[in-house]
Amino acid sequence: DSTLATLSAKPVVDAGVDTSVCQGLGITLNATAKNITSFNWSPASEISNPNILNPIALPKQTTAFVLTGFNDKCTASDSLIVIVYKNPKADAGPDKIIIRGQKVVINGNATGSYSTYKWTPPDYMDSPATLTPLINPPANQI
Repeated sequence: DSTLATLSAKPVVDAGVDTSVCQGLGITLNATAKNITSFNWSPASEISNPNILNPIALPKQTTAFVLTGFNDKCTASDSLIVIVYKNPKADAGPDKIIIRGQKVVINGNATGSYSTYKWTPPDYMDSPATLTPLINPPANQI
């Protein structure tokens, strides 16, 4: 009697490092693999081609992508996260009228993923890096 045993090389996949992208843009995933005969990315609905190693991810929001590699009867999986930064939208607020010698606060507003603000020109502003700077123009500038 004899028994035939077939050994398959252990599959190895690396989905790549976590990354980020601005809302509405795609990003190429840089995966690697060894001893694999086919691939599958999920969620497939947010991948340009879920059956290739380096597809373009098109997430609408922050998403964990899983790469699964197959060979014969073995599988291996790895994942990465693509952080989606929402596009910023800025609103300077309503127009303001001041009388000579007065000060006024501008009421700005911003939405989306942002970390800094910058009013320009910064002349006569107490803090051009905030949403609500105080404007104090010289009396002879009005």
